[in-house]
Amino acid sequence: MSELPPEQEISPVEQRLLHLLDALRGETEGGDGAFVGSVMRQVRVQSLLRELLGAVGGLTSAVREALAILLGSAQSRESR
Repeated sequence: MSELPPEQEISPVEQRLLHLLDALRGETEGGDGAFVGSVMRQVRVQSLLRELLGAVGGLTSAVREALAILLGSAQSRESR
């Protein structure tokens, strides 16, 4: 466990959290390697999907704005 610098006092809530995290860390040591691998694969896939969906969303937004500009300028020409 990494200790905090001495100038920072740890509140009782933080002490309890550190205790629980240490207990959790102790329980997970020597865990199932297949489970960890499965979780990591899912994390990688979800990360890639998030990036892909973000790019698709950005492209969609750009196309929508371009159409709004084009349709807006076409409508202003028709009203003249």
